[in-house]
Amino acid sequence: MKKLLALLLALLLLCSCGVEEESIIEEPQSEAEISSEEEILEESQKEPENELGEGSRVLEGCVFKSADEKYGIQKDGKIVFEPVYDVFKTVGEIGERTIYALGKTEGTMPAIAYDDDSRVSGIGERERTLYEFFFEDGNLILSIPADSYHFERNIGFKPGTKAWLYISLEGNQYVYEFNTDGEIVSDEFTSKGKTGDSFNDYVHGYEKVCYYYGPTDMEKGLGLVDSEGNEIVPAVYTYIHSSFEGRIVAGRSEGGLFGGTARILDGEGNIICDKYHRIDFDELPDGRFIGIAYCAGEMSQLATVCRDENGEVMKGGYRFIDKDGNELSEVFASEKDGFIIRKAGITEGETTITAVYEDGSEKEINIYDYAFEP
Repeated sequence: MKKLLALLLALLLLCSCGVEEESIIEEPQSEAEISSEEEILEESQKEPENELGEGSRVLEGCVFKSADEKYGIQKDGKIVFEPVYDVFKTVGEIGERTIYALGKTEGTMPAIAYDDDSRVSGIGERERTLYEFFFEDGNLILSIPADSYHFERNIGFKPGTKAWLYISLEGNQYVYEFNTDGEIVSDEFTSKGKTGDSFNDYVHGYEKVCYYYGPTDMEKGLGLVDSEGNEIVPAVYTYIHSSFEGRIVAGRSEGGLFGGTARILDGEGNIICDKYHRIDFDELPDGRFIGIAYCAGEMSQLATVCRDENGEVMKGGYRFIDKDGNELSEVFASEKDGFIIRKAGITEGETTITAVYEDGSEKEINIYDYAFEP
């Protein structure tokens, strides 16, 4: 029996020695496989795409600032709008809600230009910033940006306080009205270009045009174009009208009713008088006209300065003028009865005014002495 077991063990050892061991050879990885593994490792080490990166900090409400000094919108630490904005401003509050404006600075836009005397000189340009508006919860308020804006809130005591956001974009004006919950309840749009208002019969074929250099009507510019759209008067004035054929009065109010620039133009839009703050022409009952021009004077606090043809500062006060702006009378400080010639027009019984001069003296003036045919 022992011999039989020994024989079987010997046979098994002989069989195992005759079988070759199968070798395991590992093939080298390809460059693509190595690169893929490296990318996976790098991605695993990155911040999640929608989370604030290193160096970012929340400034106010939903607004944050990135490490490279750009502004963005976040909510609960997650990026909602990428930090691509150059400017951040707090616009105002509606009820319990706050409006923020984030702006991107890009290129230039038209702007009203002024000369050294702060009188309007034409159309220039300024840096352009395009703003977008957000509530404190990160929600975008408007579907369009704005190149300027003005926020106005009703601070009266009555309930239902409202607010308005005025914006301009490429010369157009948009006005949005909000209720106390921050919901837009109405909106208005005013297009640049032709206003649809007829100029008048004295200057045939001209139409008024407007351009919003800023969000409010105070920043609107009015001008004139002919029937073919050619510019006759640049759109830089706040008022423009004609009292009789061949003359146009165009002006830009700055610092009140009697401040700013007032000009007399001919029927082709050429400037023929540019030395007053205010010009008015009034028709008399007999069909003739009188002109009254005003200058604030050298000691005025107005920024705009009026000069005569020799560059000298114009004397402050009122004077009668002709249709070309030439002075017809002495300069007087005021009119005792409140300028009846400019309040409600001249009637048959009104022929004189009482002029008050700088020294306090008074003089009765027959206004018909300064009347002219247009």
